[in-house]
Amino acid sequence: MLHSIYRVYRDYVSRYWYWYLSGFAFLYLTNRVAVEIPGQLGKGVDSLGQGDLVQVERIAWTIAALGLSLVVVRTLSRVLIFTPGRLFEYDIKNQMFRHVLRLQPADMVERALGDIISRSANDITMARALVGFGVMQVVNVSVALILTGREMFLIHPGLTLWVLAPVALATLAVQGAIRAIFHLTRQAQQHLAAISEQALATFRGVNTIQSFGAQQAFRDRFEKKNEAYLKTSLQLSVMGSAMQPALAASAAVAVYLLLIKGGPMTANGHITVGQMVAFTAYLLYLVPPLRSLGWMIAVIQRGRVSLERIFEILDIQPERPELANEAGGGLRRIPAAPLGFKIEDLSFAYPGGGDRFALKGISLHIPAGSTVGIFGRTGSGKTTLLRILARLHNPPRGTVFLVGSSGGPVDLLDVDLDRWREKLSMVPQVPFLFSETLKDNITMGLEAVGKAGVRARGVIRQAALEPDLEILPAGAETMVGERGVMLSGGQRQRVALARGFFKHHQVLLLDDVLSAVDHATERRIIETLRDRKRRSSATTILVSHRIGALAQADLVLVLEHGRLLAQGSHDELKMRPGPYREAWLKQRDGGAQGPPEGEE
Repeated sequence: MLHSIYRVYRDYVSRYWYWYLSGFAFLYLTNRVAVEIPGQLGKGVDSLGQGDLVQVERIAWTIAALGLSLVVVRTLSRVLIFTPGRLFEYDIKNQMFRHVLRLQPADMVERALGDIISRSANDITMARALVGFGVMQVVNVSVALILTGREMFLIHPGLTLWVLAPVALATLAVQGAIRAIFHLTRQAQQHLAAISEQALATFRGVNTIQSFGAQQAFRDRFEKKNEAYLKTSLQLSVMGSAMQPALAASAAVAVYLLLIKGGPMTANGHITVGQMVAFTAYLLYLVPPLRSLGWMIAVIQRGRVSLERIFEILDIQPERPELANEAGGGLRRIPAAPLGFKIEDLSFAYPGGGDRFALKGISLHIPAGSTVGIFGRTGSGKTTLLRILARLHNPPRGTVFLVGSSGGPVDLLDVDLDRWREKLSMVPQVPFLFSETLKDNITMGLEAVGKAGVRARGVIRQAALEPDLEILPAGAETMVGERGVMLSGGQRQRVALARGFFKHHQVLLLDDVLSAVDHATERRIIETLRDRKRRSSATTILVSHRIGALAQADLVLVLEHGRLLAQGSHDELKMRPGPYREAWLKQRDGGAQGPPEGEE
C-alpha cells in the first residue's frame, strides 16, 4: 500500500501540491472554526447563568458569524482538495489510453478487453476517490481529533482520557478488519472485470447468440459471474457494517462516560456547567468523523487495490527493443525509399507456443518496389510473416532487415517502431471497422477534411466500392454500425482495402483481401493493384489463395507448414509440381473461384 501511495504522490499528486496546500489550510480553518463554536456555547451558558445578557447576545452573534464562516471555509476546502482527484483521473486515464495504444499484441495476450476497460473506468474512479475524498477524510479526522482533543484537554485532562479511551480501543479493533477488506476488494474488482468482459463479448456477438438460440446459456454465464460479484460485495458490506456499529458504540460509550464522570465533576464545581456543555458539544462534533472511519477505510482499501491494478497495466513494458538500444546509439534511420526486405533464417514461435514454430528457417529477398505474392494452405504462416514485417510481433534479432536505395541493410529491430509504421499500410485478413461513417473508417483522421474528401473518393473507386455506395442510405456518410454490422463481409473487406490505399505508404501489406469478393470485383481490384504498381514505387506484399491475384506478382512465395517451400514467378510455379500448381489447375478448370486471370 505504501509503495502504491508513494508512487501516486511522486508521479501525480506532487504536481497539485498547491491545491492540497490551499485545501488543507481551509480544512484546518474549517475544524478551527467548528471547534470554536462549542467553546463559545459554553461561555454563553455560563454568562446566562450569571445573568449577563449583553455577553450572551454578543456570544450569540459570534456563533452565528462562525456558522456562516464554517459554510464558506468547508466548501472551499472540499473544492480545493477534490480538484486534484479530478486532475489525477484525467491524467491517469490519458496515460492509460496512450500506454495501451503503444503495447504490442504479445504484451496483451493475457489481458482480456473487458478487464482493461474495467481498470480504465472502475479502478481509476476508485483511485480518484482515494486521492480526493480519502486524503480529505484522513486529514479532516486527524485535525478534528487533535484540535478537539486539545480543547477538551484544556478543560479537564482526566475527563478527556476517560472519554477518548473507548474511541481509541474501537479504532484498534477496526484495524483487524482492514486486511480482510483488502482481499475482498481485490476479489470484487476481479469479478467486476469478468462481468465487463462477459457483457462486452455478449454485446459484440449478439447476432451469433440469437442465430444459435443461445440466449439462455449466455444469460446463465452472466448471472453466474454476477452472483460471484454479489457474494463478494455482500461480504464487503458485512465487514463494513460490522465496523460502523463498533465505532458508533465507542461514541455512545464515550457519552456515557462523560455523563458518569462529568456529572459529579460539575456538581462538585470542578468544571462549570458551561464547560460541561462545551465538552459535550466537542464530543458530539467528533461523532460524525468517527462514524465515517469505516467508510473512509473502505475507500482507502478500494483505492489501494485499484492503484495496484492500474499500475499492473502501466508497468507492462512494450516489446520495443529499439527503445532499449536508443541510449547506446542503437536506434537506426529507416533507409531511403523504395524499401525492400532481406530475411535470413527466420524462425518464429508465438508466446506460449513452446517449440511449435509458426515460421521455420525462412530466407528470402524481397526487392524494393516489387509486388510479391504469398501462397499457402491455412496455417502455413502467411499472416504471421506479414505481422512480423509490420512488427506486430518482433522477429529474432538478425533475421529481418530493411533494404533501401542507399546504405546497407538495417535490422528491423533497430528502427523506431512508430516511424516504421508510418511508412507502411497493412490491411488485415479480418478487417475491423469502427462505429463511424464509411468515409471516416477510410480516412481514419489521417488528413485534413478538405483533402481527405478528394482522396477518399479516389480510393473508394480503386477498392471497387462505388457501386455499393449507391445502395447505402447515405453513401460514404453511412454509419456502418458496431464493427461494420451494416455492411456485408465483402464490403467490410473493401472498406479496409480502401483504408490501406488511403494512407501514404512505402510498403503495402495485403492479407487475403480478396477472400470475400466475387470474381468480377476481384478483377477490378487486381487491375487497381496493377495500375498502382505502375504509378508507385511502393513495395506490395499480397497474401491470397486466388491464383488470379498472384499471377501479376513479380515474385510468388509458397509456404507450407511455416517453411518456404518454393519461390518464383507465376509462370514458373504453375509448371512446377506442388500446392501452387494444384491450386492453379483447380481454378483453371472452373473451381469455385473461377478461372485465373489470363488463363481462360
